[in-house]
Amino acid sequence: MTGLAFTNLPGEMSRRIRETDWSATPLGPSGAWPQSLKLSIATILGSGFPMAIRLGPELVLIYNDAYRPILGDKHPAALGRSLREVWWEISPELGGLNQAILRGERATFFAEDHPWTVRRQGPLVEEARFTISYSPIPDESSPRGIGGVLTTCVETTERVRKEEALRHLNDRLEAEIAQRVRERDSIWQVSEDLLGVSDFEGRFISVNPAWTKLLGWSEEEIKNLRVGALRHPDDASHSTAGRRRLADGVPTVRIENRFRHKDGSWRWIYWTMTAENGLIYLIGRHVTAERMAAEALRESERKFRLFTDAVTDYALVRLDPHGVISGWNAGAQRIKSYAEDEIVGRNFSCFYTDEDRAAGVPERALLTAAQSGTYSADGWRVRKDGSFFCECRDRCNAR
Repeated sequence: MTGLAFTNLPGEMSRRIRETDWSATPLGPSGAWPQSLKLSIATILGSGFPMAIRLGPELVLIYNDAYRPILGDKHPAALGRSLREVWWEISPELGGLNQAILRGERATFFAEDHPWTVRRQGPLVEEARFTISYSPIPDESSPRGIGGVLTTCVETTERVRKEEALRHLNDRLEAEIAQRVRERDSIWQVSEDLLGVSDFEGRFISVNPAWTKLLGWSEEEIKNLRVGALRHPDDASHSTAGRRRLADGVPTVRIENRFRHKDGSWRWIYWTMTAENGLIYLIGRHVTAERMAAEALRESERKFRLFTDAVTDYALVRLDPHGVISGWNAGAQRIKSYAEDEIVGRNFSCFYTDEDRAAGVPERALLTAAQSGTYSADGWRVRKDGSFFCECRDRCNAR
């Protein structure tokens, strides 16, 4: 291996090493280079890893193609230059490490993600990270038998930045999760709704304080009971069917049933349930008052229907607050000629003449009834067929 024949490899740096006048460098003519140096150069030129050698007391730099991006705009002028000239901004630390290996004071040096503040894009200063390995190059003709330092250097700046960004993201995510947990715990404690977790066998795993407030049982008492011990016997069938639908994969099931208070009374509860990992997650809304109100309304409507159906001499019409007809008796059908299914849902102003509607009479009737509780007036009204009749004591009562 004579001259620079050992550099006859493809690549930019092989060509540049051949074309460089080495006699003008501290290394001297390439023909006088020791065999160990030539082997080291051949090794780095044949490697796909970023590699370089630093030779002699001046630590003159020779590097391969993969090392070029590490140099930035220091390439190609860095070839054949001393470490102090190339990496002047970090030469105190970097030079000290390399000189220690040249003197035999260190056998090797390895560092992972080592930070260096470098300039390699004009005046731009950047903190870069490198994983580096330094080892001695044997040379019998050199003092202490070491002619230079073999360097493998992989830049890890981008990876380290991404990992740091990921750590920051994870930190924020953990903080957000912790905040959500605190919010969830707060909701669990203060919610008026019944929140709970049970298994598919009806055992309660966890319940929030609203259970005690609504049903009188302590949390420990509830956890020692099964669902069936609290649920009304008449509601067992459809409640069990709801749980079965969850087991079959229905994502959300809603049911309504009664749970027993500790004093023996019953509370109507509207449940929303979902299942995950073999557990049922429950949200229960207390609806006893709503059920009682609905039942009272149904009873009122039943009584009203019994009363109005028995009256045929008078037109009894029920209106909502906006004047829309919602109830109609047989007397109203006889007098005004509309069947119930024809008139319910229409506004009662259809019974008034065009003149009265233009004058706002229907609206004043509603307003007066709403404000004083009743409205009474005589006047002409219109039947379904357009004929007129005189309605004596047209009366609106607000209820």
